[in-house]
Amino acid sequence: FPVTIHTGTFTINVSSLTSNTTYYFKAFATSASGTTYTSQGTFTTLKGEPTNHPTDFRPTGVTSSIIVQNWTASVAGLQAPDGYLVKAANASIVDPVDGVDPADVTNIGGNGTANRKVTTGSATTSATFTGMSSGTMYYYKIYPYTNSGNNIDYKITGAPSFNHATLPTTPSFFSASGLIANAASISWSQGAYNAGVETLVFVKAGSAITNGTPNSNPATYTGNAVFGSGTPYFNDAAAYCVYKGDAASINVSGLTGNTTYHVTVLKVVENVNSDGTYSYSTALTGSFTTPTIAAPVATAATSLGSSSFVANWNAVPGATGYVIAVSTTPFELLDIVGWNFPNNL
Repeated sequence: FPVTIHTGTFTINVSSLTSNTTYYFKAFATSASGTTYTSQGTFTTLKGEPTNHPTDFRPTGVTSSIIVQNWTASVAGLQAPDGYLVKAANASIVDPVDGVDPADVTNIGGNGTANRKVTTGSATTSATFTGMSSGTMYYYKIYPYTNSGNNIDYKITGAPSFNHATLPTTPSFFSASGLIANAASISWSQGAYNAGVETLVFVKAGSAITNGTPNSNPATYTGNAVFGSGTPYFNDAAAYCVYKGDAASINVSGLTGNTTYHVTVLKVVENVNSDGTYSYSTALTGSFTTPTIAAPVATAATSLGSSSFVANWNAVPGATGYVIAVSTTPFELLDIVGWNFPNNL
């Protein structure tokens, strides 16, 4: 009878298999002479997309150059992840693509983007990146994945994310100059200064400012160089905002002579973090004491008449008014202390 002979490679597609399952197979050939079998083969199907995202993705350990990303591992569900891809950028995040397994890039300072994979086997639930700038907003997303290489499979929809700014650098070199009884010039060094960062200066009379941990919206503060006229500090109502802007000095007026004033200088990122807070620098603090008002120096009387004259004296910095006492006998200091002088002579 006729015989048909097949040669070459034979393939067959098998479907409806279960993911992440090991299968065994053999092929066999039959003829009039009998049946022969191949050696046993085996393969494991790929894992499916992870079932769940990690939770509580958040920043910790924030400094001027580091933001640590922390999270709670995904609940396993039907398919647990093999690891997590954390992406960071100084702008919006671009989602990964299934089948593209990126190499770790941990320095964000190059082109403003970075990524790293953290495997679940390490039991690590945190990641960091280097090359970050102070006072800068950064954006983060985390994606659980299964498999690797060309077979990597991310869970992308609904990926947890947050944005948070690094702390601005701390101002330095506080100084107070031009001190008079009712005014002073305050100055400081800004250090590294980025767009979107502004400086707030608060002044309080008599005792140190209770700085606390500031995180409130800087837009709530209005600076006024007249002491007591600006917005009170959120953590100390007796400290007033005398300056808000990006300069490095301010002339403050409305002070009282022979009084010690305490100063706090802060830098803050103007844009809000995803948790509703704002990133502030560590406070620069300082103090100064206004001098007691100096005594005016009388000069010769002029326009002398039989019943009048013009009194003359040198103005005193910080004086808000002057009192003139006139007598037919020489004054001693104790003679005028406590007098209630009229407003007209």
